[in-house]
Amino acid sequence: MASFYILAAAVAMWVVYTSYVGDIVFINHLIFINNFNWFIKIILLLLSFFVVISSSNYDEGKNKLEFLCLMLLSLLGMFLIVSSNDLFFLYLSIELMSLPVYVLLGSKKSIISIESSVKYFIMGSIISVFMLLGISLIYGYFGTTNYFELRDLLLAQGSFWGLETYYILFSFLLIIITFFFKLGLAPFHF
Repeated sequence: MASFYILAAAVAMWVVYTSYVGDIVFINHLIFINNFNWFIKIILLLLSFFVVISSSNYDEGKNKLEFLCLMLLSLLGMFLIVSSNDLFFLYLSIELMSLPVYVLLGSKKSIISIESSVKYFIMGSIISVFMLLGISLIYGYFGTTNYFELRDLLLAQGSFWGLETYYILFSFLLIIITFFFKLGLAPFHF
């Protein structure tokens, strides 16, 4: 049953991909789709297929539908991360990917599972504030959070040194710290 949902998603992606005509921008330049995005989405779809197949005996089938819905919601967040073209939309996509993971951690209903879920949720919430702060600092300086507009503004400024350089680096450092924590990279692998 689980593989049926993933297979249906693969068929839907194939139908959309065959009608694909080039780079597409959706929803006021928030979503950008190109061939590289499709490649990454297919890899994510295959990986999620293997995760669902390998977890066929998870929880002895008691919460299988909840597990599948949470996995598909997290997969949707991953798809939106790959296609995002705006820093704030990237933040929303990361949160859409993370929230089902918090619920999946606490789904075993043991005290250790619930404790780890709450701790991960609190730490994820705190670290999300860093990303929002970095995005707001970038928006305050440049007036946009769109990737292409940020690229053009940074290239237009050329090489510059001064206080604004540290301001921009600090903003991007806050966003990178958030990615390191969400990916579990050292030294943020708590």
